[in-house]
Amino acid sequence: MTASPRLTRAQMLDLPGPALILTDNLTGCFPWLIRRWQRGHAQGLYQHALWLESAGSVVSQDWRCTRYRLAEYLTGHHRVKMVVGRRWSDEDRAAIRKALIAAVRHGGRYNWPGILGKAIGWPGLGWPGRQYCSEFAGAVLRLVDQGFMTPHPTPSDINAYTKGLPHIYGVAGVYDPHDD
Repeated sequence: MTASPRLTRAQMLDLPGPALILTDNLTGCFPWLIRRWQRGHAQGLYQHALWLESAGSVVSQDWRCTRYRLAEYLTGHHRVKMVVGRRWSDEDRAAIRKALIAAVRHGGRYNWPGILGKAIGWPGLGWPGRQYCSEFAGAVLRLVDQGFMTPHPTPSDINAYTKGLPHIYGVAGVYDPHDD
């Protein structure tokens, strides 16, 4: 198995979209709680999932589904991994972008009961029509990969799925602030 390409901040900002992004926030109380629940990053566990829409622009299900600059995730507080579909057609990429634009336009709200339900082993708990970050990322992924069937995934579930299919998914790059 080949190692994931380590990229600088500038190289990450130049990557074209779309790409699935998994992050590990190295600071803050909420990320610390997620790390404790997941048993740390050493096992390839991530706390947040979002999408690179185009070079430098991401869409994330936070309090509301919002567009951000990728640079906000490259300030030294996050490990960032970008995953791309090796077989995505132009139509697949267009479908992903269309879904991201629609999600931002809709501005869907965060599913707080859903994330709590996931943590306590009741994954179906949640508000209808709302998603937490990896539910959103997984829903977009399902548009181009009907094999992804996990209805309430964690970022780590998505990571394990894509890692398990190296002929379908590849890592475009990894940014680790400790490498800078």
